[in-house]
Amino acid sequence: MDFEFIDPSLAEAYAAFVNKLKAALGEGYTVFADLAPKTYSAQPGLLYEGHSYPLLGNAADYLFLMTYEWGYMYGPPLAVSPIANVRSVVEYAVSEITSSKLLLGMPSYGYDWPLPFIKGETKADSLSPENAVLLAERTGSEILYDTEYESPYFYYSKNGTDHVVWFQDARSADRLSRLCDLFGMGGIGIWNVMRAFPQLYTVISSNYSIIKLT
Repeated sequence: MDFEFIDPSLAEAYAAFVNKLKAALGEGYTVFADLAPKTYSAQPGLLYEGHSYPLLGNAADYLFLMTYEWGYMYGPPLAVSPIANVRSVVEYAVSEITSSKLLLGMPSYGYDWPLPFIKGETKADSLSPENAVLLAERTGSEILYDTEYESPYFYYSKNGTDHVVWFQDARSADRLSRLCDLFGMGGIGIWNVMRAFPQLYTVISSNYSIIKLT
């Protein structure tokens, strides 16, 4: 269930709907609900107010934390999932919901911003981690790593315009996935699997035993 921008007055009704859906489906079905990345209960904003962590935590089988989009298409250049921001969301989530029901949102994309950033005008292009590496290779750019955000980035120039790219790699994926162990979470969810991210699968297979469910 991925309903976003719910009117705050409908928060209880939405949770009741998820609960009713779960009951109607019965045994053999698993209900997932997405959660906006809140850091406290009364966080203002239409994206956040319609998602009650306690109510949805009781209604759904699993809750998918949308822990990405701090760096976004129309915003200033920034890591998509800065580790401190993600951790703040997880810390709040586990205070309201059984940790084993929580899935950490793992981004499989990045953004390419033209510079300088002008609010209301600049628009970034989305790209996969794989294509980000290929772009760096093609432009002869050095891939740097921000240890505060735990995210790779690089600069390049095209047709006289400077660009900065923030994306994900094996290092950032490893740092994010370790939050699952630290907080006893149920696992990760990938947004989205249509974007190639081979390094993520290498990290997962290296750190965890994979069991195929039939």
